[in-house]
Amino acid sequence: MPSYPFGPIPKLAEVEGADYQTIINKRNPQLSNRYHRNTRAYILLQWVLLALIGITLAALYRGLNAAIEIISEFRMDHLAETVEKGDIGGAWAVNFFSSLGLVMVAVLFALKAPAAISSGMPEIISYLNGAKPDQLLAPGTMLAKTVGLVTAVSSGLAIGPEGPTIHLGAMVGPRLVAIFEWVAINLGYSGETVRFFYDDMDMRKLVVAGSAAGIAVAFRAPIGGVFFVIEEAISFFDAQLVFRTYFTCIVAYYFLEIMYDGHVLDTDAFTPYEIQVECRAPYLAEDGLLFITLGILSGMAGSFFNYANLKVAKYRRAYVGSSGARRLIEVFAIVMLTSLCVVFIPTGDTCTPITQTVDHVPRTAVDSYKFTSNGRIVLDDRGVCLIEPALELYRVVDENITVINKTSQESLNLIVEDLKEAIRLRSAHCEEDEYSQLGSLWYNTGHHAVNLLFQTGTYDIFNASSLAIFFVVYFMLAAVTAGASFPSGLVIPMLTMGGSLGRLFGIGVNHIFKTGGGVAAMDPGAFAMIGAAAFWCGSGGMTATIAIIILEVTGDFQYLPAIAVAVITANLVGSAINHSLYHSLIHQKHIPFLEDTPDEALDGLAVSAIMAQPVVCLKAQSNVGDWSSSHTHALDVEVMSLQSEEIQTALATSHNGFPVVADTEGDGVVRLVGLVLRKHLLLLKAQTATDTSKPLVDVSPYLNTTPSHILPHTTLAEAFRMFRSQGLRHLVVVDVNLEVQGMLTRKDFQKAGHSHDDHADDVAHAQHHHQAWQSPEEQA
Repeated sequence: MPSYPFGPIPKLAEVEGADYQTIINKRNPQLSNRYHRNTRAYILLQWVLLALIGITLAALYRGLNAAIEIISEFRMDHLAETVEKGDIGGAWAVNFFSSLGLVMVAVLFALKAPAAISSGMPEIISYLNGAKPDQLLAPGTMLAKTVGLVTAVSSGLAIGPEGPTIHLGAMVGPRLVAIFEWVAINLGYSGETVRFFYDDMDMRKLVVAGSAAGIAVAFRAPIGGVFFVIEEAISFFDAQLVFRTYFTCIVAYYFLEIMYDGHVLDTDAFTPYEIQVECRAPYLAEDGLLFITLGILSGMAGSFFNYANLKVAKYRRAYVGSSGARRLIEVFAIVMLTSLCVVFIPTGDTCTPITQTVDHVPRTAVDSYKFTSNGRIVLDDRGVCLIEPALELYRVVDENITVINKTSQESLNLIVEDLKEAIRLRSAHCEEDEYSQLGSLWYNTGHHAVNLLFQTGTYDIFNASSLAIFFVVYFMLAAVTAGASFPSGLVIPMLTMGGSLGRLFGIGVNHIFKTGGGVAAMDPGAFAMIGAAAFWCGSGGMTATIAIIILEVTGDFQYLPAIAVAVITANLVGSAINHSLYHSLIHQKHIPFLEDTPDEALDGLAVSAIMAQPVVCLKAQSNVGDWSSSHTHALDVEVMSLQSEEIQTALATSHNGFPVVADTEGDGVVRLVGLVLRKHLLLLKAQTATDTSKPLVDVSPYLNTTPSHILPHTTLAEAFRMFRSQGLRHLVVVDVNLEVQGMLTRKDFQKAGHSHDDHADDVAHAQHHHQAWQSPEEQA
C-alpha cells in the first residue's frame, strides 16, 4: 500500500455527541459541572481565558493576514507587470508554479490532519449544536490549519481566509486550557481548576467565544460574531454566554485594531472594505421592489451554487475518495484550471479609458465642484457619488484641460497613476491612460477584487459584459475548488460572486429604469454590497448575521434597509429551493445535526418507533435511605454497587452512557435509578484495578440520579424538542413503572429522517448505530 502522501488519508472516528446535562449526585456534589463554576478560582480563570482567547486570536490573525497579504500582493503585482510587458506565457508559468507550490504545502499538512480540510464551518456549527466531530480541536488540526491558511489563500485560488479563521478561533481556547494545565502542573499545583474546562459544557463556552472572535477579527465585525453564535447555537443559549462572547469579540477587535493602527486608533480606516466616498445617495421608496428583485435573483444564484458545490462534493467522494494520490491530482487540476482562467481571460478584454471612472458625473457647469479650506475637492451635488481618488481627474476632465507641455502631461500621468493604485485598477495589455476591466478583477487578490466591486462612486468602472463573464467563470472555479484537500473559506467567493451579480443588476437597473427614464442613476457599487449580502444569505442561510457583517465590513450604513430587505428575500427564496450550504454539508458528512424544528413527519410517530433497544443496562445492588420518594425527589443514594463483570461488559461496548437499574420496591421489577457515563466507569475500573478481591464496586459517587427520561408513547416531535432544548446526549425511554424500554441519542433522530428524507446513506448510518446499541449476546 502506498505511504504518505499517496496512500489513504487518516480516517476520522465516528462523531460523538456532547453531554451538557447537569449531573445531580448528593453523595458526590463535586461530580456536577455546576459545583466548580461557583468557585472564585474558576470564575477568575474563565474571564482570563476569554480575554486571552481574544488577544491570542488577534495576534495570530494579524500575523497570518500579514503573511497572506505579502505573498498574495507580490504574486499578483508580478503577474500584472509581466502581462503589461507582453510576456503572457511567462506570466502563466510563474503564476501556475507559484500557486501549485503554495497549495501543495497546504495539502501535505492537510492530508496528515484531515479535520483541517476546507473551512471547518460545518463542523464548528455541528459542535455548537452538540456534536463532537473527531479531531476538530486537536493540536495537529490547528497546525495544519494555520500553515494551510497562509499558503492556500496566498495561492490565488477562488477561496478566502474567513472560514478557516473562525475554525482557528474555536481551537484557541482548548490549546490555552492545555497550556494552563501544563504550567500549573510544572509549578507544583494539581491543575484541577483548569481541568474543569475539559467538561463538555465549559469547553463549549470557550469554543463559542473563540468562533465568534474569529468573525470579529476576520471581518472586523464584533457584533456580527455575536449574532453568528446566536443564530447557530440558539438551541441552548443563555444571556451570560452572550455577554461572555461579546466580551471576547470586543477584546479581539480592540487588540487587532491596536496591532494595525498603533497608538492612534482610526476606526473608519479599520474596516476591511473601505468605501472611499463621502456622499449621500438617497434612494426612493419604490426602489424596495428593486431590492426584493435582487434578493430573489441572488437567493436563486446562491442556492444554485449550493447545488453545484454539493454535486462536486458527491463526485469527489465517489472518484477521489480518501486516496492521497488522487487528491493530489485533483489539486493539480484545480490549480491548472484556475491559472489558465486568471491569466488568459483578461487578455481578450478591450481596454477602457481611465476617464470612464468619472463619466457618470454631470458636467453642466464649471463650478460643479469646489475646493475646501484644506485644498480638497468636493462636488457641489452631494447626491452624486465619486470616489475621492477620482476627484482630481474629474476636475481635469470637467474643465477640459488641454495638455500643452511636458509638466502638465506628467501631472496628468501622476493623477492617473494615483487613481489606479488607490482602487487597484490594472492596465494589463492596455496603455497607461487605460485599464482592463477583467484584468482589474483577475489580477488582484480576492480581498481587493471584492473591495473594487463594492466601491461606490464608480458607476461606469465595469461594463455588463465584463461582469457577466467574470461571474460565470468565477462561479465555476469556486464550485470546484471548495472542499478540496486544503483549508479554504467560501465567504470571499460568495462576496465576489454576489458583488459581481449585484453590480451587474445595478447596471441593468440604470440602463432600463433610471437613466432612460430621466431619473437619477443609482450607484452599482451599492447594488454590489446588497447583492453580496443576498447571495451569501441565499447560500449560507443566515440573515441577521450576514446583514450586520456587511454593514460592519463596509462602514456604509445608509443602505441598511436595502440590505435587510434583500437578505430576508434571499433567505426565503434560498430556503424554499434547498438547505443552506453549511447544513447540507453537515448532512452529507453524516454528522448527527439537530435542526431548529422537528420534521412534521415526526408528529405522527412515537418514541418507540425509533428508540434503540434492547439497552445495555447495569443492574445494581442497593442499600438506600428512602426509595419511596424517589419518584418525586432526587434520589438519596447511600450505596449503589455493581458487579465488576458488568462494568467490564459495559466497557466492551461502544456506548457512552449506561442506565443503572435496581429493584427499588422489592417486587422484582428493576427500575431506572440513574445513569453512569463511560468516563466514570473507566475511573471506577482504574480505582479497583489493584484490588480484584472485591466482586462489588460502589458506583454511587459517579451516578447521575436524575437522568432525563421519557415515555415510549410520546411523540418524536416532543422528544426532539426536549432533547435539543436541554442539550442532551442520552434520553432514556421508560414505561410507567420506570422500567427501561429503550434509549434515544441524536443519531436516532437522524435515523428518523427529520433532517433529510432523501439521504439514504444517513438512514443506513443511523441503522448501524441502532444495531450497536444491542447487547453483546444479540450482536453475536
